[in-house]
Amino acid sequence: QFDRCTPSTASRCSCLCAMSRTAHLVGDSVEYVSASQLRCWLESDYPDEEVVIIDCRDEDRAGGHIPGSRHCPSASFRANVGYLIKDVLRDGDEVERAPEEAAEAEAQADAFPGDEDGGKATPEPPPLRIVFHCMYSQSRGPSCARIFHRELSELLAGELEATPELGAAAPRRVNVSVLSNGFLGWQDAMPDLVEGRDTGGREVGPRAFYTFSG
Repeated sequence: QFDRCTPSTASRCSCLCAMSRTAHLVGDSVEYVSASQLRCWLESDYPDEEVVIIDCRDEDRAGGHIPGSRHCPSASFRANVGYLIKDVLRDGDEVERAPEEAAEAEAQADAFPGDEDGGKATPEPPPLRIVFHCMYSQSRGPSCARIFHRELSELLAGELEATPELGAAAPRRVNVSVLSNGFLGWQDAMPDLVEGRDTGGREVGPRAFYTFSG
């Protein structure tokens, strides 16, 4: 469950500026991604996009989940989307370099004291991909993705207006997506990448389907 967080747009924008000095650019629309593409991102040591999975199911998440996914129930999503945005962007900006890049940067820093990047530009972090899903990705997942995308777009516009110096840096792109066919499609296609099932391999919770308007 989310912590309760329903501040005004202005205060949320201030929180966003305070917790990150990275400029962000949100994609124009919500896209769909396949289970195979998501698996490629998850299994790559250094994927071309950093992925955060948001599971919008409610009590029907009890039957299993995608490893590493965050549970953000649709029932409380709208009230807590501001908290989720801050949490996701803060975690997403803490990107580790590949070992060879980190070693090179350290060597350059030793060679050029006072300039930790050795006179070279810091490598840009990969785009951040936020993937939403519910049981079928027909109602709750897409609706929550649209709410997140709309709220994030408004907050980033306000952040840039309040802190124009952020516009001088290359922005980190944030792509908002929905997992095609939802958890059931993932479970069928990737049974080896499902956590939280009972020992007999059976689903523990209901496959309830809720209509959730965005």
